[in-house]
Amino acid sequence: MLYSKCEQVVRQFICLPPLELLVQSEARSAAHRLWSLGSWPYLYPNQGHSNILMRLQQSDPIFNMGVNAMRPAFNFEPKYRVTMPTREDWTKGIGTSPVVKGLVWLTDGSKMKEDTGAGVYGQSVGRRLSLSLGRYVTVFQAEIYMLS
Repeated sequence: MLYSKCEQVVRQFICLPPLELLVQSEARSAAHRLWSLGSWPYLYPNQGHSNILMRLQQSDPIFNMGVNAMRPAFNFEPKYRVTMPTREDWTKGIGTSPVVKGLVWLTDGSKMKEDTGAGVYGQSVGRRLSLSLGRYVTVFQAEIYMLS
């Protein structure tokens, strides 16, 4: 590419490499990362983008080694169950509490005239914590604070 003398001076002054070198570097880095994670298809080894990886691996044997990286795995299935009885169930005492095979935590937020507070209680572990959150906090904010 042809650059004007002014562009060359500015590039050298602010230490920017030429754009084509920067793009090539990023392409080589992405190709090596994808290959190391097993996500690089070898459909046409000497054509197109596969050429980037082939040239990179031929330039230095170190690029034939993998990297210390893990492919992220996501599991969106919840490991908990939320049980919310209705107001009538609470006041009339209908039914029994569900059998829990794990930890039970209860949270609450409240507001009096001068202060707002929040608390959490671990029923199965017998632990409790209550905090004063000041006079300007809403009950909703206190509830959210204890859930986070």
